[in-house]
Amino acid sequence: MELSKLIKAVFFDVDDTLYDQALPFEKALLTVFPDIQRSNKKNIYSLFRKKSDEIFPNYQNGIISQEEHWFQRLSQTLKVAESIKVTFNKTVEFQSIYNYYLKNIKPYKEVFQLVKELKKSDLIVGIISNGEFKHQTDKISTLGLLRYVNEEDIFISGNIGIAKPNFKIFSKVANVEGLKTADILYIGDNYLNDIFGASNAGLKTIWFNHRRKKIPKGMCVYPNLEVKRPQDFKNVDIDFIKGGL
Repeated sequence: MELSKLIKAVFFDVDDTLYDQALPFEKALLTVFPDIQRSNKKNIYSLFRKKSDEIFPNYQNGIISQEEHWFQRLSQTLKVAESIKVTFNKTVEFQSIYNYYLKNIKPYKEVFQLVKELKKSDLIVGIISNGEFKHQTDKISTLGLLRYVNEEDIFISGNIGIAKPNFKIFSKVANVEGLKTADILYIGDNYLNDIFGASNAGLKTIWFNHRRKKIPKGMCVYPNLEVKRPQDFKNVDIDFIKGGL
């Protein structure tokens, strides 16, 4: 499948696309819940992401508070994965330590290098992410991306009132940038939020599928390119993006 030669902008997801989100999560998890089976931590992270995505719309739509979102996603995860009953106070403790570790995150070096190369070109480089505005922009800053991404090209769901996978968030970005959706390439790790959502809006997509997830049954939307390892981004250069796959 060919990538349009008219690509004028490349936008990235944040969590688990620009950096490995499992690392700060697992450190916080084992700090607050030291009795958890270490061999189960990756499964717990995967379930945590799933629960977070399921509950997030209620937070985005103002049905529950941010703190309640934190509590529900963690308590439901650990109830299923480890039969642990999590209190609200324990959730607050976990989130505090998780946020501490998020202050020390490092970008995937190959993805960061791609961002730097894109910035040198005539392409717009931006971010489209779900979450609370300050929480997400703090991570973007920690990752060192504000040197390469202009603030006006950062779109966070908590600030604009629309969240992925709703195609309208991608259409809104295109409208603000003065572009057609077909002019934009979106890179993300989450099939439903990133690939399905962006493709439905008409964007081209690269699925950074480093967790080796399968396309859900019954879904027939496919990325223009699937990348399974960070080092494979070395093959995704500017000419490659502009010229096709």
